[in-house]
Amino acid sequence: MLLATGCILLLLAGFMVWARPFSFKPGPEALDSIAKSQSVQKIDLGWGGTSYAFLPDRTKAGQGKGLILYPGGLIDARAYAPLMQAIAAEGYLAIAVAMPLDLAVLGYKRAAAVVKQFPEIEKWVLGGHSLGGVMACRYARSNAAQISGLILLASYPSRRFRVDAMTLQAASVFASRDGLTTLSDIEASKQHLPEGTQFFEIQGGNHSQFCCLKKKNQRYPGDNPAAISRAQQQQETMRAAVAVLKRL
Repeated sequence: MLLATGCILLLLAGFMVWARPFSFKPGPEALDSIAKSQSVQKIDLGWGGTSYAFLPDRTKAGQGKGLILYPGGLIDARAYAPLMQAIAAEGYLAIAVAMPLDLAVLGYKRAAAVVKQFPEIEKWVLGGHSLGGVMACRYARSNAAQISGLILLASYPSRRFRVDAMTLQAASVFASRDGLTTLSDIEASKQHLPEGTQFFEIQGGNHSQFCCLKKKNQRYPGDNPAAISRAQQQQETMRAAVAVLKRL
């Protein structure tokens, strides 16, 4: 048993060393959103990096509602800072959750710790980009009492984690030039999403611009070039997220 445990730990350590350099790092705009913001709070949810809570503009409506966002596979959570900051500016708590090895599959239960840390929030939307969206669905299935809304960014539930039987305010946000999550994927996912799910297509957007990566125009392998700016894509994403929050 000790030998088996030792082998598992050794394999895990080796995977950590291998995977970490391949993570997508946040761009300067994302880091500036954190460094220069007067309303960002660091939160510790365990190993795997610091998560960031962007506190809501209290002059706006939306108090008592919050968004928890799971990052895409191998994406540093800080890359979502501009999007989270824009949502917070509309009056909603917005939290980018850091994941172990930047993989939401290893920390999909972290929404529970966020909910516990912010008891003043009465209604939560759980969201995720790409792999993060799949894991958001996985968590929502088992925690229906905690989650009132769901937003998927270039993502869709697997059959195993389908959420069509749940009563949720839900939205699927996808991009016309996405090279990874295709329009046919989105169409096929409709049967696995709650009744009344709203679908938002971002014309000219791609998979990578839902976050803010280190290099200008940097893309996931296999993604297509975008025909719109990252700022425009994230502005449209923010509007879709706020639309879900408003419906709660």
